[in-house]
Amino acid sequence: MQRSHLIKPGRSGKVAEKIAACQLHGEAAAGREPGPPTRNAVAFSFAPVIKKLAEPSPVSSNGGMPFPEELQKRIEEAGIIAVATVERAEDAVPMARALLAGGVTVLELTLRTPAALSALEAIVADVPELLPGTGTVLSPAQVRQAKAAGAAFGLSPGVNRAVLEAAAECGFPFVPGIATPSDIEVALEHDCTLMKLFPAETVGGLPWLKAIAAPYAFRGVRFIPLGGLHPGNMEAYLAEPLVAALGGSWLVPREALEAGDWSRITTLAADACKTVAAVRRHSQAP
Repeated sequence: MQRSHLIKPGRSGKVAEKIAACQLHGEAAAGREPGPPTRNAVAFSFAPVIKKLAEPSPVSSNGGMPFPEELQKRIEEAGIIAVATVERAEDAVPMARALLAGGVTVLELTLRTPAALSALEAIVADVPELLPGTGTVLSPAQVRQAKAAGAAFGLSPGVNRAVLEAAAECGFPFVPGIATPSDIEVALEHDCTLMKLFPAETVGGLPWLKAIAAPYAFRGVRFIPLGGLHPGNMEAYLAEPLVAALGGSWLVPREALEAGDWSRITTLAADACKTVAAVRRHSQAP
C-alpha cells in the first residue's frame, strides 16, 4: 500500500534526509557496509532525558530490539497515553497543549490521515514536553517516516514481522499489538516485552489478558490495553500489575477536535490523571 501521501509538501526534503539517516543506521545494525553519509542526523526536540532515546539501541542477534528502559519508565509513570487521529495539522499543537494542561504527557498520534506526519512534526517542534508516539504503523516505510518525523516510539494494532524488523534496524522503539498467545510469542521472538492489547475489551478484557499473559510472565511482559476503555473501567485496568499504561482514545474526541474545544480535552485529560493518581495511592496504602 502506498503511503507517500503522508509526507506533506514543503517538509518532504527534511523528512527524506532523516529517513536516509535511519536507513544508514539500519545498514550498520545489519552488518552491511554503510552508504554515503546524509547531511543531517536524526534529532529530536525533547527534554534532555528524552533526547537520549534518539541514540541507536542495541539490536539483538535475532533481529529484535528491546524497548528502552528509560522510555518505558516514562510511559509507566504517565499511566495513560492519549490516542488521537488528527485530520488537520493545524490542530496538533493546540491539542497537545490541551492534553498537557490536563496532565497527560504521552501521546499516540495515529498514522491514519494525510496530515499525521505534519502534525507529528509540529508537536515535536512546538510542544517538546509531550512524549510523542505514532500509532497504526503498518509498514516498514511508515516506521522510517515516523522516526524521521520525530516520534519517540511506535505502536501497531497487530504484530507484523516486517515492521518489527524494520523498527529494530532503524533503532526505533516499538510496541506491537497482540490479541492471542501466538501474537505474544511472535513479539517475544523480536525481543518485545512491552505490547499493546488490542482491541482490549472486544477480545475479552482483563480476564483474557491475565489468561494469555500467564505463561509468559517470567519474561517480564507488560501491556498497554487499548480499545473499549473509558472512565468507568480504567481503574480496574490500572490496578492490574500486567498493565504498564492505558491507551485512552476518549481523551481526544473527534467532535472536540473538529470544534477546537480544547477546554474539553483538558478536562478529560485532568479527570483521567486524577484517576491514575487515585489508583496509585490506593495501591500504595498499607
